[in-house]
Amino acid sequence: MTPAMQKFTAGPLTFVVRHELWDGNIHDHADQGVSIEVKAQVVGKETTLVRFNCFDIEKSYEYGPENIELSVEGPEMLGRAPLTNLYRMDATVDGNPIGWTIKTLGTKLPKMLQRAGYPAIAAATAMAEVQSVL
Repeated sequence: MTPAMQKFTAGPLTFVVRHELWDGNIHDHADQGVSIEVKAQVVGKETTLVRFNCFDIEKSYEYGPENIELSVEGPEMLGRAPLTNLYRMDATVDGNPIGWTIKTLGTKLPKMLQRAGYPAIAAATAMAEVQSVL
């Protein structure tokens, strides 16, 4: 484990917190900040269930970034076209992205895991354990 990364475990979940530096030549823009990934074993493979980007520019979270079966049907007015699973944080409403992420993990994680397509892991999540590592 490098000093720029820490892991915390709560039941079946592992929270991976790391500093990331995005290169504008590789990514769509240069950026830096903290990523928080909620991981668990899915069919014998460590899988990211939900990811939070708490960066200077990119403030977002993504449901099921590795779940290829996850599809969200859009509203009827858009022809039910699939929606993205990436959502932007609003600094005006949400405030500091790290603080918002920790608060959200401590109160809504099971619902987020269900939304990400992992209902069994959501059911096995003990929020008291999660809150003790946040």
